[in-house]
Amino acid sequence: MILTETAICFYSKFNDKTLFGKSTRIKVPYTSLTMLKKEHGALMLPNSIRIACNVTGEDGVEKEIPHVWTSYINRDECFQLLQTLVNSAHTTPAPTVNDSISEAPFSASPSSIARTPH
Repeated sequence: MILTETAICFYSKFNDKTLFGKSTRIKVPYTSLTMLKKEHGALMLPNSIRIACNVTGEDGVEKEIPHVWTSYINRDECFQLLQTLVNSAHTTPAPTVNDSISEAPFSASPSSIARTPH
């Protein structure tokens, strides 16, 4: 699992149908999450995180898709970071065109550019 500022990402060379074959790639934007919870994995070890997200299928019908990640060494720390990122995604407004434009134009004079000796 890879956590970015906007999404949970996952990549594996394996998939759920065969041991080898097509790779598995998952990208779940935090804003599409409908569930986030801690779970117990095999042998009742507290090492799993379950999420669910809404996905619109090719038929136009929205459905909830679950994902479970297991075998965390520090599941609670990862879960806390995940909660923080999800909460931030839901409270941070989407950037607008004006937000990405600086008030003052950028200029650099030749004397302001750092030079390093070769």
